[in-house]
This record gives sequence, C-alpha cells and structure tokens, in this order.
Amino acid sequence: MPLLLLFTSLYLTGCVSWYKGNTATAEELLAAAGFHPYYPQDAREETNLKTIPQQQLLRVHGAVKPTYLWADDDECDCIFVGGETQYNQLKQLTLSKHQADEALRAAEYRENWVLDSGGYQGVMGGYW
Repeated sequence: MPLLLLFTSLYLTGCVSWYKGNTATAEELLAAAGFHPYYPQDAREETNLKTIPQQQLLRVHGAVKPTYLWADDDECDCIFVGGETQYNQLKQLTLSKHQADEALRAAEYRENWVLDSGGYQGVMGGYW
C-alpha cells in the first residue's frame, strides 16, 4: 500500500511539473479533458487572476464539489476550471501523451542508432 501511495504522489507531481514550460500543450490537454476557460470580467477578477499561482493545476479547498484551476495570465489571460471528472480525464490524457512521447523518443533513438551504425544487418546478414 505505501508503494501505491508513493507512485500516486510521484505521478501527480509529474503531471504538474510536466505542464510547466509547455503551456500550449497543457492548455490543449485541459480543453480536451473538458476544462472550461473563464475570462476575467472586471479589474477585480483580473487582479485575482494575477495572484493565483500560474500554470499549475490547483485544487480549490473548501469548494462544495472538487474543483481544479489552471491559471494562465500570459497566454490566454484566463483560468481553466474543471471538476473531478475533468481532472480524471486529464490524468488519462496526460498518461497517454507521456506514453506516446516515450514511444516517439524510443523510435527516434532506434532510427538514429541504425543510421549511426551504418544500417541494420538483420537475420542472415541481410539489410532490412
């Protein structure tokens, strides 16, 4: 059980840190997961937007239902808002994207290895 807790905490930390520095992709994933952008309506809301930690997925404590926020004053000047369903969908999409990125890196590594080694001599010495 402690191993599962450790994995979960590392996974969630990875989700948040993966978003940093990759704003466009993060916002695409948020939208795909069903998070909705909210744009400040007045100067007070604009000020509140600037005080929220930027480009981090945050859980709102004290809300009636689980609520998650992603503030981005730089790119969209908005806050993405979602609930538990959107959060779970975001975790799935993030995991899928991470797996796809890893598969792409592995394929690029294999391709570079083949090119650097002068080709792949497969079964019986033939080039494939």
